[in-house]
Amino acid sequence: LKLDGLPWYAGKGDAVIIPKGTHKLEINQAKPVSQPKVIVSISGELISAVFKTDKMDFSYSEDIVSCYVTFNKLPSSVYIDGRKTDCPVYPNSDSEFTLKLPSGVHKVRIL
Repeated sequence: LKLDGLPWYAGKGDAVIIPKGTHKLEINQAKPVSQPKVIVSISGELISAVFKTDKMDFSYSEDIVSCYVTFNKLPSSVYIDGRKTDCPVYPNSDSEFTLKLPSGVHKVRIL
């Protein structure tokens, strides 16, 4: 997938997670050469995201409770608002991993 012309890896199966606003979603039927790190689900609002080969940057908003973000691969490092942090990581039964992130509006970098 591409969102606004950039690679987009947020969603699972036929579902795609798209931030608020007007966007252009492009679908390519070709399979990627390697499996990228994907945001499978998020309990808060995904504000923005940029996906690169070796990292993922995204911002989210979750006003009341912790934000849970599920990935298809185990993150090696997590940075919240520019600071490296050790967030709780919960392995799921289907080879996915869920991070517990703090409530509020934050920028996250996953390596």
